[in-house]
Parts: sequence; structure tokens; C-alpha cells
Amino acid sequence: MIKHTDGTLTEALFVVGFTYLSSNLFICCYVAKQLRTESLAVELAMYESAWYNMKTKESQLLLNILLRSKRPFEITARKFFIFSLDTFSLSMKTSASYVCIDNDEK
Repeated sequence: MIKHTDGTLTEALFVVGFTYLSSNLFICCYVAKQLRTESLAVELAMYESAWYNMKTKESQLLLNILLRSKRPFEITARKFFIFSLDTFSLSMKTSASYVCIDNDEK
């Protein structure tokens, strides 16, 4: 085991771990944002299609898709919070404030 007295190894491991976790969270939040954006685009694409020239059965199917697309797809963490870039920035701000408070106490 490596012994250290100044805490630089501990700080380096903290930075590596924090970077790893925050990059994973960013990737999840970015993918969730893209999914939400694309699911909202479905509604617009359905409306702009030539639904008025379709057969009745086909237009009824499109109506069901249009009604479902009113509510966008979202990735959640057990319905605790919705993954988005806003959530990512909020978690980064909170993490930074915890680190600042912890450094002030030392």
C-alpha cells in the first residue's frame, strides 16, 4: 500500500472519480435530451404529413400516434427526477457547492 502524507493521491483519485461519474451523467442527460427532442418532433411531422389524403383507417392510426406524441418520451430515475441537461447542470452546481463547503471546513 502506498502511504502518502499530503493528500495529493486522495485528491487525484477524487478528481478522476468525479470526472468519471459526471461524464457518465452528462452522457445520460444528453441522450435523454435528444430522445425528448425527437419525440416532440414526431407530433410536428405527423401534423405536416398529408393525413387528409389518407384512408379513414390510416388517418385514425395517425390520430392515435398524434395523441400519444403530445406527451414526450423522457428518461427518469425511478420517477425521482427526469434526466435532462437542466438536471445535469443542477447536479453539477450542487456538487460544486458541497465541495466548496467541505474545503471550507478543513
